[in-house]
Amino acid sequence: QLVVQCQNAIYGTMVTSLLYYRKFCKSLTSVGFEFSPYDPCVANKIINGKQMTIAFHVDDCKLSHEDPKEMDKIIEWLRTEYESIFEDGSRKMTVSRGKVHTYLGMTLDYKVRGQVKITMFGYIEEILKAFDKAEPNSRGAKTSAAPDNLFKVDEDCEKLTPSKAKEFHNLVAKTLYATKRARPDTCTAIAFLTTRVREPNTDDWAKLVHMMSYIKATRQLPLILSANGSGIVKWWIDASFGVHPNMRGHTGGGLSMGRGFPIVNSTKQKLNTRSSTESEIVGVDDCMPAICWTRYFMEAQGYGVRENIVYQDNQSAILMEKNGKASSSKR
Repeated sequence: QLVVQCQNAIYGTMVTSLLYYRKFCKSLTSVGFEFSPYDPCVANKIINGKQMTIAFHVDDCKLSHEDPKEMDKIIEWLRTEYESIFEDGSRKMTVSRGKVHTYLGMTLDYKVRGQVKITMFGYIEEILKAFDKAEPNSRGAKTSAAPDNLFKVDEDCEKLTPSKAKEFHNLVAKTLYATKRARPDTCTAIAFLTTRVREPNTDDWAKLVHMMSYIKATRQLPLILSANGSGIVKWWIDASFGVHPNMRGHTGGGLSMGRGFPIVNSTKQKLNTRSSTESEIVGVDDCMPAICWTRYFMEAQGYGVRENIVYQDNQSAILMEKNGKASSSKR
């Protein structure tokens, strides 16, 4: 016999997640759902002429349909298929209905018609509590999340102690989670700080303190999203030339369909460029997968996209992107 003692829960292993995903997908397709060709965790079904959509992350599901009675039916079906009932009669599956929901650490508020307010106030407070232990005398400052010298690296600066470096890594990782969901205003600072977690120095810590001071002063700032119904998807993309120590540029971009930015991008460019025009073109290329995917995904969900517009502030880059070689010099 071979006896194995698991060091972590079976629930967290990769194979178990895959098996559960396949089982859940098979269950949904058996009752008429069709999966989006552009997102493997989004499925749709037309019921009484209206679309029901289910989006899920492992076993956390978010359902929407115009008719509450149809929602009752699918919830009851999910209970029958997947709910665990304990010996005392208590049920394990919880259901949230109404205008306010907590989902994957976010609070989704639909009280105002036509918009959603996304907040992570509780999680932000946890980050600030951890930061206050590491930096007890810090104060909030409503300036910006990124200092002016964000991309400058002082190689001669003193390295952080192992314990301080661990705190640095933890705070950056926690803030990254919030940045991707409810605080896109911190994405530029986080994009740089995530590259410094291996060997952070005191200068990097000062930049982290600057960002955390901004978060402390804006801890109640929500992300409000709405669409104007025009069918026009707008992207704003910009790039900074040679701002990193290895002379690479930095790309920044965001999508809006009315109010707020549901998708943002702030990344270090992966190749060196020789001019601001080149940096701008590389910046558009960095965002192009998201630009195309957004349109395809929305059309697959039944939302018509009349135009998919990219806005830039560099005329040379715009001409080259439109005309190709016709606007290119020997350079």
